[in-house]
Amino acid sequence: MLKLKLKKQLKKLNTIVTINMGGCAVSAIAIYRWLKSQGVKPKDLVFAFVYRWVDDSLHHNQKVLKSDSNNNLEAPQHCVIKYKNKYYDSEGEIDIKKYIYCLEFRKLKQILDCVNDFGWNCDFRRKIELPKIEKMLNINLKDIQRGEKN
Repeated sequence: MLKLKLKKQLKKLNTIVTINMGGCAVSAIAIYRWLKSQGVKPKDLVFAFVYRWVDDSLHHNQKVLKSDSNNNLEAPQHCVIKYKNKYYDSEGEIDIKKYIYCLEFRKLKQILDCVNDFGWNCDFRRKIELPKIEKMLNINLKDIQRGEKN
């Protein structure tokens, strides 16, 4: 039953044209919060930065996650959420085998710090889209910055 509900919520998120053009981590956070509101425990949810090729953010993020440092993660090529051993973005379940690297982590603070660091594609218009997502999924995303970095 929850899987069907999740599919429905993902379809809603996917109506935002730019969700995967700078909003994929916001989408992962939104899915995380929605699943929590449905009774899923945070320990059962994993954030994943996925890569189709090697780049500087991959190297940086590998170092940060291995060292458990306080350094911020950098915007990856794509961000998804893992639930019950399946990976999801706003388009639904993704084939993780299409990616050559997958960096997994559980700390919500790490992804929030990364999202609020503004290394993301600005095609995703936070001021417009965040309130829509909050209303669509009946969640709170107030801890995600909405404007441009000063």
